[in-house]
Amino acid sequence: MNKKTPLPASYRWLVASRSVAAIFGGYLLAAAWAASMSLWLQKTGMARVDAVSTATMSSFVVHLCAAIWVFAVASTRRAWLGVALPAGLLAALAWLARAAAGGAACGPTASRKASASRCRGCTRGPASCWAGCCTRSSSPAR
Repeated sequence: MNKKTPLPASYRWLVASRSVAAIFGGYLLAAAWAASMSLWLQKTGMARVDAVSTATMSSFVVHLCAAIWVFAVASTRRAWLGVALPAGLLAALAWLARAAAGGAACGPTASRKASASRCRGCTRGPASCWAGCCTRSSSPAR
């Protein structure tokens, strides 16, 4: 009978590391892609809802490509760098684009009429607005 020799622990740790890079690194890359792409598409004139939908749908393809990349490259270091560097770059670009736009998380909704008491940053009215744009409105929460 042939006895199969078990794989060494170092090999198993490398596969586990690549799996973490594919799952969580790919997720971070896809999230950074969606954030930066939605901001860029809005700047090109696309409607906000269409830009966010397009960027979110395309982020699934980015996550898939990241997972394929992680297992296709020769070294684990290259796998991690190939996911972490673009994710960091895209996140930085999204952060800079958001800061250049004034940092308002509500975007155009921050300048709504005073009769509107909620923006997209609210969960339970102006007191819980994480964006701070509801504090600009003088009307009470509904």
